[in-house]
Amino acid sequence: MLANAIADEFVDQKELEAQLEAEDRIRSLNLELESRRNTVAEVSSQLRELSKLSEKSSDRSEQLREDLVHQSHLIRLLEARHQLAVVEHREARPAVSILTEATDDEAELVTGRWYLPAVLGLPGIALGVVFVGLFAVRGAPLQVATDLRDTLDLLLIGFAPVPSAPLAKLSRASDSIVEPYRFLRNAIQKLPAGDCSMISFISADPDSELPSVISNLSVIIAEAGHTVLLIDGDLRNPQVYRQFDAANHPGLSDYLTGEMRLEETVVKTRKNNLWFMPSGPPREDPSGLFAGKRMEDLIYDMKSRFDYLLITSPSPLSYSEAGIVSGIVDHTIAVTSYKRHSGKVLKQLKQALESSGGLLSGIALSQRLESPGQKTASKPSPRSEKANSVNFERRGASAKSARERNDEKPRRIERQA
Repeated sequence: MLANAIADEFVDQKELEAQLEAEDRIRSLNLELESRRNTVAEVSSQLRELSKLSEKSSDRSEQLREDLVHQSHLIRLLEARHQLAVVEHREARPAVSILTEATDDEAELVTGRWYLPAVLGLPGIALGVVFVGLFAVRGAPLQVATDLRDTLDLLLIGFAPVPSAPLAKLSRASDSIVEPYRFLRNAIQKLPAGDCSMISFISADPDSELPSVISNLSVIIAEAGHTVLLIDGDLRNPQVYRQFDAANHPGLSDYLTGEMRLEETVVKTRKNNLWFMPSGPPREDPSGLFAGKRMEDLIYDMKSRFDYLLITSPSPLSYSEAGIVSGIVDHTIAVTSYKRHSGKVLKQLKQALESSGGLLSGIALSQRLESPGQKTASKPSPRSEKANSVNFERRGASAKSARERNDEKPRRIERQA
């Protein structure tokens, strides 16, 4: 009975659609006939008016007569089509029909299975909860980045996972660690800069993992074929040298005070295209050293040798040298912990940098990835440190000679000792 009722309803619907289609055709033909008849009436009226005028209007009269004949033919054609449409409407039949109706002997009883919704519903609910949780966890970092970008109006937001072992000590790392740094590198490359991009990195909180973030980022930039010099500018609490198994002395402070030459403070890392300058021993007045003439000479000389200068710096909220460094470089990026970041502190950092002539171009959200079983790297021996040092003097790479070679080979990198 249900099958027959559905079939009858379907056929009736198709029959109604056929009738409505025929009625629409008749209605459109009636409208067109009425329009043509009005046109014939207007042409006839014009002909009567022209017959009362002089013979000069004979050409116009001839044209109107031809138009009148044409319209009359069209009216007769439309009348024929109208009559045909009326006949089709009377005999309108649907394009479908019932061949045979369903009978009782062909029907089969279907029993309901009430337990299926309960059996299938519980796993479905569990899977739904799992998927919602996964999307919420994955969407949380994106939401944090969006909130920070809207609040601080920054051009760059990046993510920086921090593995247990730095990338400088690994020959191969997983894509889940490398790809976020590649995204961050691509975003940095879009920042406006000259032939050498100078960027300082500041820490926004104690859990920012700034040494790991900047060392890993320098490795990724160097792997792309760019020459990179990483300078540890934090003379208060140096940490970057541990990422490369290097010594912290000699370094930047030794050069700025004039105690050592530039070629004695730069070391070649194990990664191609990557050099490192440690911070050196602490000094009493770091801000005075950064504001001195030797810092200007260092920047001028290194800009002709490297594609990227990455400099770490302490927080501008605590120490004055951070503002001096931010005024020297092209851009400044704040590194903060994803879990413990503070929008208020980041806003204060931005205001402090702007007041000192710097520019906070973006924020990198760091998050440590705990990997049990990995042992901390041992400290390097003095022999390995000596093997990694760069002999700038052998190539005659003093600041003065470098300026003389700028016109010939502005990006010539000194050979490893």
